[in-house]
Amino acid sequence: MQRGFRMVVALALALLAPAMALTLQKTVTGAELVDLNDSLQVVLTIESQEPVRLESLTDPVPAHFMAVAYPSSCQPDESQLVCNMGQDFSGTTTLTYSLVAVSTGYGLIGGPTLTYEGGVKTTDFFRQYFVGKPRISLELEGETTFLPGTPVIQAVLLRNTGVRAVNDARVEVTAGNFSLSRTFSLNPEEMLRLSLELGNAPNTGTTKLEARVIWTNQTTATSRTLLFVSPGMEATRTVTTHWQRDSQGGQLQSQVKAVYQVKNNGTALGNFTFSSGESFILEPGERRTVEQIYPDKAPAVKLSLRDRQGTVHASLTFPEETPEAKKGFFVLLYEYVARGIPWWLLLLGATVPIYLAVKFKGTFIKLGLLALSAVCLLLLGSHLSVGGLAVPAVVSGWLSGS
Repeated sequence: MQRGFRMVVALALALLAPAMALTLQKTVTGAELVDLNDSLQVVLTIESQEPVRLESLTDPVPAHFMAVAYPSSCQPDESQLVCNMGQDFSGTTTLTYSLVAVSTGYGLIGGPTLTYEGGVKTTDFFRQYFVGKPRISLELEGETTFLPGTPVIQAVLLRNTGVRAVNDARVEVTAGNFSLSRTFSLNPEEMLRLSLELGNAPNTGTTKLEARVIWTNQTTATSRTLLFVSPGMEATRTVTTHWQRDSQGGQLQSQVKAVYQVKNNGTALGNFTFSSGESFILEPGERRTVEQIYPDKAPAVKLSLRDRQGTVHASLTFPEETPEAKKGFFVLLYEYVARGIPWWLLLLGATVPIYLAVKFKGTFIKLGLLALSAVCLLLLGSHLSVGGLAVPAVVSGWLSGS
């Protein structure tokens, strides 16, 4: 009985001898807190005092890393690195490779598994890691252009985009005579919003808003320019007498035409309103021409300028004005010569002689025909000046004043 027990013990010791003589160690070199694309160095050490046949070695690859620079006998397989050994071994050997951080997160690095003829060898290895150093994103929010007197309100947004908490960080903000310094802490993905009241906007000028945040020997900064704008007005009025042909009897009637030239010479959009109720909007630098017709005189007119919030910035009053009832050359030509001649007859008189002048060879005949055409053109122009034909108002107005 005792002899049989001794044989069983001897057989067990013979089987366990390789395992007892075999050791497996893992070493990871590098900080627990790494950034994206940073590397950790992994060294796997196998030591055996007795000859043993090694079959394979597998080492887990953490979820946020990728294995690189490994021996040719190794290949990544899903979440582990598999190395085929297939050799008889005794002594000490090492296998090295690198882990490169490819995504942010945290977790544990586990231990390897060695398969040999007759068994499996493992080692207890656990190490914590964090990928993504503490980061604070810094943003500025709020309008960048302000009308005079409006409150200037800005906001600073701080967010921890890393995977570890940030403690005792400091944010500094300056804008003109305004300054702010504050200490804060942020957990991962936590956000802090600071509202800044910088007073009321002046009429013109700019202010630079600067913000800086400092944490664990790191700094990030941003800035923006605040622009203080207001609309401006530049306006003139020209009043002239405009003569118009009566559509029924052909008699001349005088009208007063006021032409307003308006320009927004400010830095903000402006709403221009006449006392008559007509209004229009001009962008900075934009011009507009406004024509108004009155029966006998141009009345007093007030032109007001407002911003988009309705605040009045400027106003200009044009006094009542009665222009001299002066008739130009074309108006007089129509009144005393062309009024009784139909315009279509004058059109024929202007075009037909030109055609005939091309056909005739005599010099004096050509000159006579061209002179007749020129006279008819002048008379036709007098019709145009008083609205005898449907022509653009600009042409009619120019001829009426001539």
